Amino acid sequence: LRGAGAGTMASDEEGEGEADGEDGPGAGARGPTANKRKTRTERNRQERARERVHEEAKRREARALDRQLSRVQAISRELDKETRAKERQRAEAERSAPEAKRLRVPKRLGPHRRREAPWSAVLSDELPSALRQVRAPSTSLLTERYLSTQRRNLVEPRAVVRKRRRYELREYTVKGFKEEDWQKL
Repeated sequence: LRGAGAGTMASDEEGEGEADGEDGPGAGARGPTANKRKTRTERNRQERARERVHEEAKRREARALDRQLSRVQAISRELDKETRAKERQRAEAERSAPEAKRLRVPKRLGPHRRREAPWSAVLSDELPSALRQVRAPSTSLLTERYLSTQRRNLVEPRAVVRKRRRYELREYTVKGFKEEDWQKL
């Protein structure tokens, strides 16, 4: 570009280099420079450069804002999809609720029904001040574990079998031993 048509521009650049003092001996990037007054063209050029940088920053911010706005629409679409999916799942759960309830009920393993353990809790106003004064539970640990295995269908529920006689007890007298003798004893 430093051809014939760019004569005015080349002369401006040369004048700029001389004004900065870069051509002198020992003048480097950190070398001492004399404070020279800037010409009106130099001040205008710097002002235009500042304006360009400022405009570029504004354009970048506007582009970033546009990207964020387009991302907001995408996020709102994703949220809509998620809410629709949750509604579908809720509706499906409501439809399958009776079946799920039926599946939660444990199977009956034996002829007897499972007995529920007595549930007891101590209310906060009934709690003693010291832990040592808390009463022990009324059921034994063995009973609790056994009922737990029944609840989990590992053991069939069983009824308590009481001893009973098949036939009624007959009373008879033994030779040589009578009721009067029993009363004497």
